Amino acid sequence: MRKLLQAAGIALVLGVAWYSIWSWMMAADVARVKASIAYQYTHLRERGQTTSFEADEVFATGFPFRYAIGIKRPTLSMVDGDETFAVSISLVTLELVDRSQGKYRVNLPASVEALYAKNGQAPEHYLVTPDTMPEVWLRAADASKPCGVMVGTKCADVAVDAPIISYAVKMPKSIQLHMQLGDEAKDASFMLSPLSVPVNMAIPGDVSGPLQLFVGVLREALVFHTH
Repeated sequence: MRKLLQAAGIALVLGVAWYSIWSWMMAADVARVKASIAYQYTHLRERGQTTSFEADEVFATGFPFRYAIGIKRPTLSMVDGDETFAVSISLVTLELVDRSQGKYRVNLPASVEALYAKNGQAPEHYLVTPDTMPEVWLRAADASKPCGVMVGTKCADVAVDAPIISYAVKMPKSIQLHMQLGDEAKDASFMLSPLSVPVNMAIPGDVSGPLQLFVGVLREALVFHTH
């Protein structure tokens, strides 16, 4: 029994020590993601937009052997007159791919939430479940400076506190959305321009149009029944 207790004690000490090391290793990534959310929020506001990007919480996740950042309820929203449009996700994880480039693979949940609200009317809460999710990567390196194997130029390391400013996406040929609003539900298929080789692009400074379009499609399908 004594040897068993000693072994358990040693395992506990090693576990605590590894957690401390793991947390220390993840601290810079947590700080980068928090700073990136603040950066994108400010970037949108500097353009005089009524668009916001915020999240409830940012934390390290994946202990003991994975290195990822959890983002609880990231939300993109905008106000246009007396209308509000929003898209949010319950939880997103960014899995570290390359710390020198500040590069992360985005792991998305199965469903996305959307909101339309207008003063004097009951808000509309949507749940959207795609049959497949696009593959997405985020990066702190500047997308306007091509580098890597494809162009034969070594990518320069980014600063540990550089905010995430670029993204790359791998799109499927088509996507089917299951859209829900209360008891109403509808499926719709959309043909896409497939991107088999992800290309790094700058995160746009104006996302109001795509946001309004996405929520508008949901309203057309489930409120106005035009699709």
